[in-house]
Amino acid sequence: MQSAETLAKSALQRTTLIAEAYPTHCGIILFAFGNSYAVGEICGHMSATQTISDKQYLAKILFTREQLDQKVVAKKVGVTEKTISKWVNDFEWKKLRNRLLMSKDEQISFMYEELEEISNKIKAKEVGERFADTKQADIRIKTTAAIRNLETDLGIHEIVDVGIKFIKFLQKGEGIEVVMQINDLWHSFIQFSIKNK
Repeated sequence: MQSAETLAKSALQRTTLIAEAYPTHCGIILFAFGNSYAVGEICGHMSATQTISDKQYLAKILFTREQLDQKVVAKKVGVTEKTISKWVNDFEWKKLRNRLLMSKDEQISFMYEELEEISNKIKAKEVGERFADTKQADIRIKTTAAIRNLETDLGIHEIVDVGIKFIKFLQKGEGIEVVMQINDLWHSFIQFSIKNK
């Protein structure tokens, strides 16, 4: 059985890094192989063979989702701090980072507060006038639908996150053949989920 680092190096020679990385000094990386993905562990910084687009994608994840400082991201990705700063500004990664900070639960809680505020305005009206006007009714309907969607739907990013965690778990005790087979099935599931959203 090949080591995770050997698999990752082999993957770098055959394909382009496209998805996720969680590097500290060693990290988990998701690689593309044609129509499927493989997760491997690799130590050190990104290979010089990676394209600017690959480095930019990884930098975006490290900055927005992993909440790393620009200096750290620059070092891990292998570009200058000036380049990271330019990407952060040009592609508005700070806004995206802030949006990602608000969890689904926080969004739902905020929407319930909106509904409560509308209800309080209606309750403050005189007896016989305590009903929603057209605007309030429209807001109630849309907010209720948004809450229902947030409470019941799983986003693609949540499905991918679960897949990555599951594959990392499998790597600890299963052979690479089993991991790759499940990885292929997971990829098919994600593609199906994307098409049927």
